Amino acid sequence: MSIPALIVTYSRHQNVMAIIRQLQGQGVHRIYLAIDGPRSLDDELQILIERDSLQLAEELKIDLRIWRRDANLGPAVSVITAIDWFFKYEEFGVILEDDLVLSDDAIGYFDFALSNYADANNVFLIAGSNFFGDVLLGSDGSLATHYPVTWGWATWANRWAGYRSALTSLSDFQISRGLTEKWFWKNGLRRCLNGIQDAWDIPLVTFQLSQNVLSVIPPVNLVSNIGADSFAGNTFVDEWPLSVPLERMPLKIFLANKSQEIVFDQNLIPKINSLFISKIYKIQLGRTLPSPVSAIFDLLRHPQATRMKKLTERLELVVLP
Repeated sequence: MSIPALIVTYSRHQNVMAIIRQLQGQGVHRIYLAIDGPRSLDDELQILIERDSLQLAEELKIDLRIWRRDANLGPAVSVITAIDWFFKYEEFGVILEDDLVLSDDAIGYFDFALSNYADANNVFLIAGSNFFGDVLLGSDGSLATHYPVTWGWATWANRWAGYRSALTSLSDFQISRGLTEKWFWKNGLRRCLNGIQDAWDIPLVTFQLSQNVLSVIPPVNLVSNIGADSFAGNTFVDEWPLSVPLERMPLKIFLANKSQEIVFDQNLIPKINSLFISKIYKIQLGRTLPSPVSAIFDLLRHPQATRMKKLTERLELVVLP
């Protein structure tokens, strides 16, 4: 299959150029580039990214489609609407942000997995990152978790459409998890939907948990995040899971039987889920307030006048090209 890719960027000019070269070198010839608008009146950097990307695309003979926004949409709306735009024209594809580096086997694996899992309705996305390779060493490639792994990932337009349809009613969804974890995600979801927190991935976690759908994880790490730099918006310390070393994909994965009968090791999924809870999200009882208490504190700490518009309202204002 011919696999397209989306790059979402705001400011990392040099790394956008590097990602385009990596994609072209791995056989990607149709790339979408969504550039968020400037936070001030000076859009010189965004213009530079657009200009140099077009020049590079001409040099590499690739089809590059650019959507440069006039105003800064912020992380949540920028990423979500960029993916909306991508899947307006494509049936499947790879989604990257501008702080990533790819293994030489990344696109080959995405291509393989998108084909292999296309009919597996319990799979929502294909991840490129594996943060726990030392713990999961020796697996046969059939790894999965209920949490989205979005440092370089791929999915299908129909899966994304299902999530977008559910976004307006996510606050009513039920999550079959322990009470502390329910509070953790409910608090985060409320803040994202109500304009207190500007994040796009927390609602996605809620969706995957409520729908009991999976992220497929490669047996080795194929995408690494280098985001602790001067352009970082939230992360400023280069510590794990940032900069996890890249690896090559074992040949046996590409030679595996491509039947559409997908079988996960059900005993391994809870173990991987637990690693995300304890190591990535660090969900603990002492660090998580009950949802009613958290809602009261949010009313006091974040008066309505200090908040952004609700996430769904901000999304509705964006017109896709």
